[in-house]
Amino acid sequence: MDINEYITLSNLLDAYGALLTQRQLSIMEQYVFEDCSLFEIAEREGITRQGVRDAICTATNRLKAFEDTLHLVKKASDTRNALKELMHHCVALPAEYREGIEAQLKELNRLWKFAEEE
Repeated sequence: MDINEYITLSNLLDAYGALLTQRQLSIMEQYVFEDCSLFEIAEREGITRQGVRDAICTATNRLKAFEDTLHLVKKASDTRNALKELMHHCVALPAEYREGIEAQLKELNRLWKFAEEE
């Protein structure tokens, strides 16, 4: 699995992980966040490597189905990109307007829990 797939799974887990079973969530967290091998997860969970692989496939499909229905990850990404673009455009405003607008955009950014990028 390449880095983009890990990032995608990480985002999906953040958004929808609570909707998985406890075991699926545990396996996915070990796989994605702890970078454990199928063997390591199998030993920890007391199941076979094939069982781990099946759980990862099932959980991944469920996470993708949630996103296909709810689009929360895409909406968050679109919102983050829109905030970045608005911040970029604020630079062209006169200082008297820019300060207030930048403050509001920073608050929106904080509320959405996006990391500020400089």
